[in-house]
Parts: sequence; structure tokens; C-alpha cells
Amino acid sequence: MKRLSSNNFASTNFAGNNFASNNLVGNKFEDLTQMNTAITDDNEGQFDTSFVGKLGGEDIILPATTARPYPLRAHFWPTTAPFKGYFLILPGFTEFCEKYALTARRLVKQGYSCLIIDWPGQGRSGHLGSLPELVHCTHFSQHMEALELLLAEAGFTEKQFTILGHSMGGYFALRTAHLYRQQVKAAILLSPMIVPLSPPIWFTRALARLLISFGYSQKLVPFSQITPLAEARRFRLDNVLTRYPEGYDRQYQIFEKHPELRRFRPSVGWISAAFDACKQTSLNPEWMAQIHIPVLTLLAADEQVVNLARAKQMLHHLPHHSQVLFPDARHELLNELPETVRRLFGELDQFLEELEGRPDSVY
Repeated sequence: MKRLSSNNFASTNFAGNNFASNNLVGNKFEDLTQMNTAITDDNEGQFDTSFVGKLGGEDIILPATTARPYPLRAHFWPTTAPFKGYFLILPGFTEFCEKYALTARRLVKQGYSCLIIDWPGQGRSGHLGSLPELVHCTHFSQHMEALELLLAEAGFTEKQFTILGHSMGGYFALRTAHLYRQQVKAAILLSPMIVPLSPPIWFTRALARLLISFGYSQKLVPFSQITPLAEARRFRLDNVLTRYPEGYDRQYQIFEKHPELRRFRPSVGWISAAFDACKQTSLNPEWMAQIHIPVLTLLAADEQVVNLARAKQMLHHLPHHSQVLFPDARHELLNELPETVRRLFGELDQFLEELEGRPDSVY
């Protein structure tokens, strides 16, 4: 593990009571007290396969409307431990709340109440592409509008919280910090999508626009296809996600019980929206420099999903940023080899401890 850079950081401290809402939809997997006390040390739940996909809180569901013809779903998991704060967990592309059950469980055990988001077109927030396995959008404003609605419904617009975002979720963590400057205390970015790994950005944007003009917005990129589930589940040494077979298989264990959660590829519309959004925001040095919260970024050295070189370059524009590189690790750090995950949580715990010790007046 290699620490690339570190700037001094701080954040405001706060205290609060466990969240409660009248708008939670029951979707409990187990009794909260049992779920929150089942872990005997901080890392045990991260490796216990019996906890894979098992959330311990309740769903928040916003029904479809005329203007938004798909539902929105989040999951709130309150802590029963001595309260330390709130976490907003933002999944990556194709992901869903259940995939973050192990990570949320660990945070809940430590005293953090967690809100996890299903992005539009992912998880239980609708199917928007021409195929069930496709993730589609026309603009990333759809994601931010959904996030704003879910944060308001959960009461997070009136609270301070820390964000943990993976990949695309890391990108939206930055946008959330930009928008909610009084509420966001800090951000932890795992393999953030500053921009996807691709041919030259100008070429990708131009090709996507051309294909959209031919009616491909909600469709797969021509000549690509959806890999059958059984074939996709087979672990290959050269896969781009993780070196750890058990970590690779976790989401497929969830698909066994909930096949409707599976998404696999982006639509042409999503590709166009992603590159346009990154061009305007995360690839803009002035925009990045306006994010003044402490940010910890954890990067995989063997990154083959997002553009690692551009991430390193652009993240240095954040005023209060600390960056750690994990040698040989791949994109999904939370599903990597156990020794990598332990080191990851060591960095995360140290970051949170330093935040708790900083005075309110620094920012």
C-alpha cells in the first residue's frame, strides 16, 4: 500500500440522535438488534459470507410519478451502538444497496447510521434501458435529482454526514459535496470515476452522439452483448474487478435470490451522459478546487475500469485531499483480497478518527 499524497484536513464535529421517519417501507432482513450485535470485531462481518446482501434497516421507497415513471429506492440502517454520525453510501455503476450490506454493517457496528442509494435504473429504482440488464440515462442530472429527493425524504438535508462512494458513486460524492456544502463533513472515494477508461474523450463523446442520432440512446453499443449470468459468474484471473474469487462471487450470491437486481452494461445514452458530465465537473480544475471538505481517496494500482492517471491528476486540485494507492489491487477494493480490505479499513478508520479530533472552526 502506498500513500501518494496527504494534505492537512479537518472537519466539523457534530452529534445527533438516531434517525427516525414515518416514510420508511418495511424491508427488514433481520431484527436490528441482532444484526447490529452479530459482529464481534470491526472486520469480521466484511468477510462472513452469511451476511452477504443482508441489509439490517428499512427501505425508503418513492413511488413512480407522471414526471418520473420509475420508483426511487434507498435503504436506511440506523445504528444501535453509541452514535458517531451519519454515512451516505453511493454505489457504483450497475450496483445496488444489497452489495454494500457488509460495508454498511461494519459502519453501523462502529456507531454510524447509514443511508444507501439505488441510482435511477439500478437496483430497485427501475429499469430504464431497452434490455433489463442495461443501465440507461440521458443526463446525470437524473441521478442528482433522485439523490436530492431521497436525501430530503430521509431527513439528511438537515443533518451532517460523511459520504462513501465507489467508482461512479465516487463521482457523485464529489457532486454531492459541491451541492450540500453545509451538510457534507467529508468524503471517502473508492476507485472514483473521475472519467471512465476509454479511447480519447473527444472521440468517445463524438461517437456516442452519432449513435444517439441513429436511435441508439437506450440500446447497447453496436456489436456488444449481454454476457449470460452463468458465464459472467465464472471467475477469471484476468477479470478487471478483483483478484479475490470469493469477493468476485458476492454479487452473484445476491443474484441467486434477487435476479432482478442484475445490471450489466451501459446504454449509449449513459456513456454520452457520463463523459459529458465528467467533462463539465470532475475534469474541470476550477470545479474540483471548490470542494473544501476533507477527502480520502483509495485507488487500485491495477485499475482497468476508470482512468487512474486522470484521477491522480484531477484529485490533486482538491484543497484537502489524501490519496492512498494499493499495489496490484483492482477496481473493487471492498471485494479485494482480505489483507487489502483490512488495510483499506485501517486507512478509513484513521481518517475518521482524525476527523473527530478536528475543531469546528478550521473550515
